[in-house]
Amino acid sequence: MSADRNVFEWLRHRPVGRTDRATVYYTLTKTDGMYPIRMRWVAGALTSGVPSG
Repeated sequence: MSADRNVFEWLRHRPVGRTDRATVYYTLTKTDGMYPIRMRWVAGALTSGVPSG
């Protein structure tokens, strides 16, 4: 079993909780074809507090 599967298996049995903190970070680059859409999602999240999309 790969390392990430081992971590997932361990996490699966932990109590569920919420931190309200980002768990994944992305770098947005203008050369990405999805850049305009991603920026609309970010803008929507910043204005409404809820990610759209």
